[in-house]
Parts: sequence; structure tokens; C-alpha cells
Amino acid sequence: MSEEIWWKKTAWTYPAARKTKFVQEVHRAFFRKIDSLPLPRGARCLDAGCGDGNCAFKLAERGLDVVGLDFGDAILEQAKKRQRGMGVDNVHFEWGDLNSPLKYGDNEFDIVTSMHALMKVKKAKDALREFHRILKPGGYAVITITASDEEFSSWFRRYIRNNGVIKGFWDIRWLVVWNLPYVIMTKKSERRDEWRWPPETLARNMEAAGFKTLSVESVPYTHVGCSLGVFQK
Repeated sequence: MSEEIWWKKTAWTYPAARKTKFVQEVHRAFFRKIDSLPLPRGARCLDAGCGDGNCAFKLAERGLDVVGLDFGDAILEQAKKRQRGMGVDNVHFEWGDLNSPLKYGDNEFDIVTSMHALMKVKKAKDALREFHRILKPGGYAVITITASDEEFSSWFRRYIRNNGVIKGFWDIRWLVVWNLPYVIMTKKSERRDEWRWPPETLARNMEAAGFKTLSVESVPYTHVGCSLGVFQK
């Protein structure tokens, strides 16, 4: 199985990831940024790389009109299933590939969000330019992306020293749920590296796409960390 097919078909690892310490910390930091922005109720939001809707539903709770976009068939079905169970009507999930031009018109959205999705987009810089195009003047982009190249083994040794063996293995349990099937089921020759953009690189790439940087920081996320930035068109 190629890596692209894996991302299209996998869905069952997301619920395990959502419950972990690291994902929850990134989400809290992400939504502190969202809540600091002067967005009116009904503002249009594109959640790019929405997965099973974890961010999209929280954005909808804040009164935004959300389009959740992803290229994973299985994960979109999971998002729609969750939506039916929750009865949320201000989210619309649809298929789309961030490596291609987006189908939306110029100046159509008030905010674009993307949490930990761009790291696997081959044409990530093109996607940033598309985000800029579809945003209204003065609109916002809130982005996270993988930050560090640190090897898992060195980080985990340090984490165990600081937190103990039991907590260390408990806190990374979801990586086993995700990584073991990934290693078994995907072809090594077809796996691609993730983008690694520390905060200053994220800011530089967003500015090259036409954005103004409002804030950028690093948030802990297992061994790789996340760069979290808020930008304005």
C-alpha cells in the first residue's frame, strides 16, 4: 500500500490520538489563538485537512460556518458519521486535495485553519498561496505544522527521565496504534518525509505567500513539536 492510499483509507487511529496528552495540548493552544480573534458569528471558515472533524466541530461550536476539507475517503465518512450523531448543521464536509488549486472563489472565507495537515502536503507552499487567495482582505489563517527533526528515541529517553517509565509509555500509546499498522501496511519505498518547519520557517513561508505574521510559537508535540502561527491577509 502506498502512503497516499494509507492516508485516504485510515480512520480508526484518530479517536485514539484525540485522547492523548500531546494532541490535547496542541488543541488547547490552537483554540486559544482562535478565541483571541475578532470573528463574528457566521464567519466562514475553511478547515483544511479536517480529518474526522475534531477541529471543525469545535469551530462550529464557536458559531462559525465551517467547510471541512480532506482527501481521505474513510476519514471523511467518519466525520460525517460523527456529524449525524452530534446533530451539528453548520459544518459541511467535502473532498479536496491541498496539492491542487482549491475550487473556492477569491475572497470567500474569513478564516482558514489547518492543524497538523500541511506536513504531508507535497505542494505545501502552493497550498499557502491558495489559502491567501480564498481569504477575504483582513482574513486570518491559523496553522500548525511539524517543527523539529529530533529523533523519537532521543526525545523519548529524555521524556522518561522527566516523567517516569509508566507515564512515558502511557502518553505515547497512540503512536503504537498508528505507527505499527503504518509500518506493516505501507511500502517503505513510497513513504515520504514530512515537512519540518520551525516557527521562523513557518512565518517565512506564510509571508512569502502574502501573509502578515501576527504571532508564531512552538508547542510541544511528542518528539517533533508543532509550530503554531496566526497570520493575516
